[in-house]
Amino acid sequence: MRTSRSGRGCGAWLLPALLLILLLPTAAFGVSGGDHVRVVLDTSMSMSGPPGPNDRGRLAILATMLLYDLVDPNPQDPREPDSFVVFPFAHWSEWSSPSQPPPTGTGQPIEALGQDTADREAFRASLQGLAYDAPWTYFYPGLKRAVEDVLAASGGPEDRRVVVLVTDGLPETEIKAREAELLSELRNQMLAAKVGFYVLAFGPTAASERDFFDQLFEGAGGLPLGELFVDPDGRDLVLNMARIFSRSFGYDVEHLGPGPAARMLDLDGGITPPKVAMVALRRGGGASPEQDFSPSVNAPRGVQKARSQGEAAHSAAYSMQMIEGVVPNLEYALDTGVAGVDMALLRKVEPELSVWPGEVELDGVPHPMRQAHRVMAETPFTLRILAASPIGTPGGQAEDLHVSARPHGPRKIGCEYDWTEGWIGYGARDSWGDGVAFDVRLEFPANANDPAAIYDGFVDAVAKFNEFDVDKLDCDDAHGLEVYPKIAIRTAPADGYLDPPSLEPGVAEQGCVHFRLETDEPQKLAVLQTELYRLRAYLEPGSPDLADGALAGAEYRLDREAVAFEDLASPWHTGRGLLLAELLGEHRFCVDLGSPNLTDPSPDLTLTLHLALDHTPYDDFRVIEPFRAKLRVVPLLPPSWADFPWAALWALLGPLLVGLAAMALIAPRWGLPDDLGYSLTRLDDTAASAGSPGTGEAGAAGDITPVPAPLLPLPPLAWWQRLPLPLGRRMRPLPDPGSDRVLAWVQPRSRELFSLRPAKGLWVSEGEGPALNLDRGRLEVQVHRDYRIVGDGGPWRLRLDYLDARSE
Repeated sequence: MRTSRSGRGCGAWLLPALLLILLLPTAAFGVSGGDHVRVVLDTSMSMSGPPGPNDRGRLAILATMLLYDLVDPNPQDPREPDSFVVFPFAHWSEWSSPSQPPPTGTGQPIEALGQDTADREAFRASLQGLAYDAPWTYFYPGLKRAVEDVLAASGGPEDRRVVVLVTDGLPETEIKAREAELLSELRNQMLAAKVGFYVLAFGPTAASERDFFDQLFEGAGGLPLGELFVDPDGRDLVLNMARIFSRSFGYDVEHLGPGPAARMLDLDGGITPPKVAMVALRRGGGASPEQDFSPSVNAPRGVQKARSQGEAAHSAAYSMQMIEGVVPNLEYALDTGVAGVDMALLRKVEPELSVWPGEVELDGVPHPMRQAHRVMAETPFTLRILAASPIGTPGGQAEDLHVSARPHGPRKIGCEYDWTEGWIGYGARDSWGDGVAFDVRLEFPANANDPAAIYDGFVDAVAKFNEFDVDKLDCDDAHGLEVYPKIAIRTAPADGYLDPPSLEPGVAEQGCVHFRLETDEPQKLAVLQTELYRLRAYLEPGSPDLADGALAGAEYRLDREAVAFEDLASPWHTGRGLLLAELLGEHRFCVDLGSPNLTDPSPDLTLTLHLALDHTPYDDFRVIEPFRAKLRVVPLLPPSWADFPWAALWALLGPLLVGLAAMALIAPRWGLPDDLGYSLTRLDDTAASAGSPGTGEAGAAGDITPVPAPLLPLPPLAWWQRLPLPLGRRMRPLPDPGSDRVLAWVQPRSRELFSLRPAKGLWVSEGEGPALNLDRGRLEVQVHRDYRIVGDGGPWRLRLDYLDARSE
């Protein structure tokens, strides 16, 4: 037995350390399979007596029990059985010389048998019954048996296998070098079998001699083996271990620390965990803390509790529950019943991976892929790998979650491939869909046997939380795809001006240009196994305002069929089937000008004609180079006075004005005398009606009573009648003074004669005679005579006279 140990109070940090170091390896790999855990427990005398005691509170045993509760092993699972075995130190004989064979065996193993309450109680009772009475501290016997046992556990390649050593000491000096050699052999065996290995060394002697354990992990050559945790006094052990596990063992750990009895908790933590372990630790004696949540949580196994059986001042008690289905963005109220409880939230990082279409980068511009199962060789592309919650709850993932992928060639036997490339990390990470997406850039080579042939490729994907796999797609779950030969079709020439290059409304409203589609390897098109090759086409303007500016209302045609911008329907938008000779031949692109929205002639404009071979995967990979048509547009300008044909106008107006002037001088300009007036008197309504035109029937005698009426001047001339033009006879209205109703119009026939035209619905008679027949609606009248106007609203008496005569 070692006699050089020293140190006190180390057990204070043992339980929280084991809480974190033992819990997390069980879920570190995060993939389906059984959990197989082996704990090698140091039960040497120094744990409870001289030269210690280092574990007065028997916290190593309590921590092992906590690990059991967190793992919750189910050895009776018919599909993926778990196993959990504790190997305590044995009462070995002294191993005094390196030349002697090492001790073998361990104390009585304590094995988990089931998940019911009785099985848990039996396991706890066996642990509590362990005595700290082993005389020697030898690591190799217990670790050898643990490694052999964990490798012998039934299960498949997805099972997690973990070995944990808990000790407060270091090797005996006499055999230290030899034991280091033997432990190195065990380390290599664990590396080969992918067994996780963790050492929790506590106490001042272990801290001062940590080089012994360091060499085990440094000799792993960078391969993921596990971790060494050393703490001389355990003062900050819970927080430190939480950070270490967050980096190393596949859990996102949030150490809440001691605090009040009532707290508000974010169980989700923004990473959508399928399960959250809530651990509450109470030191210094007393009952296990309560865990009363509001709203209530779903913990199928309920709250598990345990207390250590050591000295009260150094003992501890815990409560733990594994919570499922936490609600994102919801704060839960927790009451532990007592203040000062040290708490930690351990969120399981276990995403579910799925593969989605990514992008193809062409000429520096990314284009989204429409599918992820057919790709083109020798061309980079990205696959989008989504990490989402396996329970379907949308949300984020841990910040330290990383995803990588690697491509494979055709599959041979089992999970072997013709070729495999290295792992490729992601280039971008962003929230997408129900989780977090990682874009991984890949490229597949051409078919080595036949560059013109298709072959099957595969992509593995793995999600790692720090160094450990938490989910993966490989072997039967690998993402399969078909790799098509690379096809490159060019346009010849790549650009060209329309003929004519300038379009102008009413002058040149259509322009066309010819180009060819060519390829150096037409035989590769045979992989499509078709006679008709579907070709899609659409336009992209060289500037955003082109379609509403210079080419507003324009129409476009490719090979006499309408083609349009990408967001508009056209025959070419859905694709047309072409024979190979038609595809790889001459094509004609035309522009029919519309109504240009321009004020000045345009500079050189560019229309990009995108062409796509509408067969997967070539539609995603844009194997046809675009053609760029160039043109200019001259607008139809609005009329301008500067462009008016003034010379022609004056040539026309000149003779006309001369002729009018001559007519004004020569032609007579008869007008009504300025002193001509009229009197208009309405007769009595009882008067007899006038006869109809042309009937010769007159009204009764005495109808017109010679009552003097005022003589009124004629209304003034209209403005147009005052113009110095040969308008000839000028017509003046004769309105009824009582109603302003125009009853007739008078106009000159000569210098002495006048004509009278009655208004519609009225007739004229002379004196008391019958109605007179009118010549083309007019009646010749004289001054100093009375006329009678009959009809609707009449009769009236009309007299024309000179104003001067009446005044006389």
